[in-house]
Amino acid sequence: MSYKTTWFSKCDLDRLCRRVANLRGIEITADMLCDQINGEIASGGYGANVMEKLVREGVPREDAEILLSDLSETADGGCRELFTTTQAAEALGISVQRIKQLCAEGRMGMRVGRDWIITQDDIEANRIRKPGRPPTGDVYERRGEWSGYTVRKSAKGFVVDCWSARQGEPTDDKYLVEYGDGYGPETDLGSRHNELMTVGDYIYACTADPNIALVKVRCLRRGRIVR
Repeated sequence: MSYKTTWFSKCDLDRLCRRVANLRGIEITADMLCDQINGEIASGGYGANVMEKLVREGVPREDAEILLSDLSETADGGCRELFTTTQAAEALGISVQRIKQLCAEGRMGMRVGRDWIITQDDIEANRIRKPGRPPTGDVYERRGEWSGYTVRKSAKGFVVDCWSARQGEPTDDKYLVEYGDGYGPETDLGSRHNELMTVGDYIYACTADPNIALVKVRCLRRGRIVR
């Protein structure tokens, strides 16, 4: 069974803390309001039970209700139905390992501590996905709610465009992976590199960890970090 929570970004929680300080003179930080998964602060900054956390820090409940009501109207987040990897696997009728693989490929979910949290939109997007291999041809794409990448062929090699809306990650990076390691202009990017990934996924992995690449990887553009 999934659960619903009001999803606040780290920026939302920072604004809330400033209002608490102005209203009541109580100094709290966004990290104190973030959820924790396995003892680690949630990387997305979302907060469940923020009301109780504010009251615990000395904010009167009536004030907390007003502050949260105001914040919810302008928050970056909103009320979302969220799933664990086990729940997502049950909803889609596939294994938990396959769900984790889809998350790692950027096709669903967001990282929270060492775990993955998956939205209803992720579930529906993958439910309606046509069976068979991923897209083939000259352009290869992986797209999730929070991040994704495309791989296309050029005269000098594979051009990889990456994007992310996750905090702490670059908004848009671009790389050139030179032809080689058995792959060139004639390569079908949707064909299998190994049992875990396609050629397109492998080319992207070379940009994420150049140590695994057997060819030269060059950064063409470095995006700003999402705050």
